[in-house]
Amino acid sequence: MDCLKRAVRRLNKTDATFVAVRNGRIMDSHDRGIAPIMALVLADTNALRGACVADKVIGKAAALLLVRAGVERLFANTISEHAMSLLSEYHLTFEFGQSVPYIMNRAGDGMCPMESLVLEVNDPEEAFRVLRDRTRT
Repeated sequence: MDCLKRAVRRLNKTDATFVAVRNGRIMDSHDRGIAPIMALVLADTNALRGACVADKVIGKAAALLLVRAGVERLFANTISEHAMSLLSEYHLTFEFGQSVPYIMNRAGDGMCPMESLVLEVNDPEEAFRVLRDRTRT
C-alpha cells in the first residue's frame, strides 16, 4: 500500500492527530498543534526525511517544520491557505480535505498563535528556531 494512503488510513481509523510513515514504520501522536512534529525532529533531525505524513490540521507553522524535516508527501484534513502557498513554493506534494484562510486558535476567536508567529517567515530554518524557542517556554 502507498505510504500516504497508509498514513491517511491510520489517521482516519484511530484518534491520532498525526501519522507519519517512513520506511514501513508508522509513527503517530495524539498531541495537538505542532507538538508531534517538533518532538520528532528534536529527537532525530532525520526522523521524517522522506516520510508520508497525514495530519488533522496543517497551518503555516507545521508546513514550515515539515518542509525543514524533508517530508515527501502530506495529507491534511484541514489546511490553511498560508500553508498551501508555502508547500507549493517548496514543491512538497500535498492533498487535503478542506482549505481555510487560516487556522483558528483553540478558543475560536482568532488565528492560531503558531501560524501568526511565522506568518511573515518563509525560511524553514528560521521558522524552526522561532518555533523551538517559543515552545520551550
